[in-house]
Amino acid sequence: MRKVHLAATIVLLSPLDALAASGDYSCSNGEFEIHCNSDKCESSEDFTPAGGVVNTSTKDMSVCAYSGCWEGKADSIISSQGHIIAYSDRLRGNNPGLQPTSAAIVINRETLGATLNAFGFQSPMSCSLK
Repeated sequence: MRKVHLAATIVLLSPLDALAASGDYSCSNGEFEIHCNSDKCESSEDFTPAGGVVNTSTKDMSVCAYSGCWEGKADSIISSQGHIIAYSDRLRGNNPGLQPTSAAIVINRETLGATLNAFGFQSPMSCSLK
C-alpha cells in the first residue's frame, strides 16, 4: 500500500515540478572569459562578450559570441531545485559559413549566476528570468 501512495504522490507532484522549472533565462557576460586545458585555467586576453538563452518550456537554446549566434533545441535540459543544465551538440549558426557547434549552460537558480561552456572557453554569466 505504501508503494501505491508513493507512486501517486510522485505522479501528482511531477507537473508542479515542471511548472516551477519553466522559464526563459537570458544570460550575458561583458567582463571576461576563461580558457581551461588539462593543466590550468586562465583568463583570456582577447575577449568577446558572450550570451545565451535557455527556454526550459520549449527547449529553445541559443549562444551568441564572436561573429554570430548558434540556435536550436537543447538535447537535454536538467532541472533541479538549485540548477538548470542545458546542452546541445547541434546548434546551428545563423550566419553563412558558421559551423554547427555544441554548448552547455549551467544556471544557478538562486543566484542566477551561470557558466557557458562553448568554443573552448568557459564564460561566467549573469542571467535574468523572464
